[in-house]
Amino acid sequence: GPKATFPLLYERLSHDYATDIDFQPFRDILRSHILETWPLGVGDELMGEPIEKRLFHSVITAAKETGVDQRRLRKLLEAENLISPDFPDAWALFDAEAASSLLAELVTFLPANLFAETLSMTQSQFDILVEDDVLKPALSDANTKHVWNPKNGQGFTWLKG
Repeated sequence: GPKATFPLLYERLSHDYATDIDFQPFRDILRSHILETWPLGVGDELMGEPIEKRLFHSVITAAKETGVDQRRLRKLLEAENLISPDFPDAWALFDAEAASSLLAELVTFLPANLFAETLSMTQSQFDILVEDDVLKPALSDANTKHVWNPKNGQGFTWLKG
């Protein structure tokens, strides 16, 4: 984290000179830089002050928060153009607020076979509904099979009975 990247600077500005008004502009610059470039979450502390709102997620922090497999999450985020494939998971950052609805939905996305099974559909029933555009994947152009939102099939509960 920031302490490891800026060891002496961070230590001096957040502890040794924390109350020295002459160093306030430098503390503000470092704090601002870290807030704009690190995936800090609520409960984290930055230079002695708590983080009250997450601004950015990395693939790693989002995977931990949602419980979604990191590799699967990365594919979905790339499919939605929220992250660049050029950065490693720890530094593939994206706007937490802009992705909040997607992240909330991700924990429910299913592959086609589980989607059909959840709704007690046969594979042929599922295939027909997809072919007729009655059912559509929640994500398009994704490099993953987990693109089906079970909420989209709630109208087909008559199939269960």
